[in-house]
Amino acid sequence: MDVTSGAVQLRVSERGAGHPVLFLHGLLADSTVFDPVAGLVCRDHGLRAISMDLRGHGRSGKPAEGYGVEEHSHDVDAVLDACSVSEVTLVGWSMGAAVALHYAATRPDRVRKIVLAGATPSLLQQPGFAAATPPDAFTGMLGALLADYPATVDQFVAAQLPEPGSENAARVLYDCAMRTTAAVAVAAAEAVGRHDLRAFASRVNVPALVLHGGLDALVPPQAGQWLAENLPKTERYVQWPDRGHCPFLTSPELVAAEISAFV
Repeated sequence: MDVTSGAVQLRVSERGAGHPVLFLHGLLADSTVFDPVAGLVCRDHGLRAISMDLRGHGRSGKPAEGYGVEEHSHDVDAVLDACSVSEVTLVGWSMGAAVALHYAATRPDRVRKIVLAGATPSLLQQPGFAAATPPDAFTGMLGALLADYPATVDQFVAAQLPEPGSENAARVLYDCAMRTTAAVAVAAAEAVGRHDLRAFASRVNVPALVLHGGLDALVPPQAGQWLAENLPKTERYVQWPDRGHCPFLTSPELVAAEISAFV
């Protein structure tokens, strides 16, 4: 179904019954990356899985601007309202984890629990936070997206999937990226990438599960460890030593089992 948030149409899908879990994807992805995990948590664990294409991605609207965590949080409000959900467990991956972190800190009455995967409180290196991307490298990536979008997407996808035998996952991620544009990708990366959400971590007063791949080349595992140590109610931190940035695609059974046991 389509949900309207302000002037933006958001594509939303849901399946299953039981406690609602809202999945929030990363940059240049869309809700299809969660299909394997969503299917498992519904079929085997009786949860209600709701997935949305974040603005600018997938089949949602693609405005020229308005890609900060505040706008994404307003979109989450609109989706939960449309799905008649008063309290939700958020599952945020990568950029979606930044949205989930901000939402849980600013809308505590609507969040029951939070799962953060491949997550960081700051994509860019900040004073006192080195486990992140150097600003020059980030600027270079944005320029490369504008200069040669398909080739840069190829490199971006490959960096997320160090596991052998990830060809199918790579095709899923590449197809997702082709459903947006270079201009939107840069706008979205700029808007979320410049946020430093460390101050929000202490305000997330709900139980938290933090998942990370030890081979993650985009978000260093130390970023996940920082979140696990600084969220007030972290119940479990999992680091898979042989997984990269996309365990939802490469190891859906592992991720589904962790989410279901936590929820």
